[in-house]
Amino acid sequence: MKYRFLLHSALGFVFFLMIAVYAGRILQHLGGPELDLGGRQAATLAPRTRAFFDRLQHNLAITFFVSARENMPSHLKEVESEVRDLLDALRRRAPQHIEVRVIDPELSGAAGAAYAARRKASSFRVRRVLQDEHGQQPIWSSLILAHEGHPEILLQGLEDAHLLEELIVESLRALEQPPAPTFAVAAPPSFQLLTQFLGAYGRVVQVDLERRPDPDLEADVLFWMQPAAWSPEHSRFLQRFVDSGRTVVLAGSAYTVGYQLDEEGAARYRARLLPGGWESLLRPLG
Repeated sequence: MKYRFLLHSALGFVFFLMIAVYAGRILQHLGGPELDLGGRQAATLAPRTRAFFDRLQHNLAITFFVSARENMPSHLKEVESEVRDLLDALRRRAPQHIEVRVIDPELSGAAGAAYAARRKASSFRVRRVLQDEHGQQPIWSSLILAHEGHPEILLQGLEDAHLLEELIVESLRALEQPPAPTFAVAAPPSFQLLTQFLGAYGRVVQVDLERRPDPDLEADVLFWMQPAAWSPEHSRFLQRFVDSGRTVVLAGSAYTVGYQLDEEGAARYRARLLPGGWESLLRPLG
């Protein structure tokens, strides 16, 4: 009696296990939801992503140029599947607006590479170690976002899918609501027209680099016109500004030309040397 009970229990466990396996296969075939208790899978969309694609109103074509998994180096073998999972999750979120294509340009030879080139995508080289031999291998891993009514966006050289979701959302959001740049202008009063011109494209902040050579400046581009003073502190500030990925525009002249009218009403011009340390200011930059 005891052995019969154990036998029935074992058979029941096997039966329920088979039900669970086949149910999982059916759900996977139907594209059912996946549980991700850790929130680490690429197919688990963040709330901000779901909200963005729920209100998507225009068509979005996503093209993923990627090499086959067997052609990827070991540290990139999971990129294709992770990106595919993410793109499938996005498509399921807005199937009426999103179209996804996955293309391996290597399968079509020159024609595939030419098609990718027309979309501005290209392969890139990564380091590969095979049997103690080091070399570089060209692979494909690029994403193109074609949002209806907007220029295409190229995300080149994808090596990690974990940050791709946020990158896609922010890139598309920037198309709909382009961020306004902030311009910093350090210039004498004669450059008022420059300030007015830049104000039509973004916010303008006036700075005085002569009195404060190392300001805590939150700006995308710095225009320093006609520098009249220089110090090592200025050079260090400019180098840090450029190293942070922002842009510095230096412009001016070594001379200024003034004029005055003589007794007969004729204009006489006179060139005057302007103060400044152009050579010392530019030397550390190149």
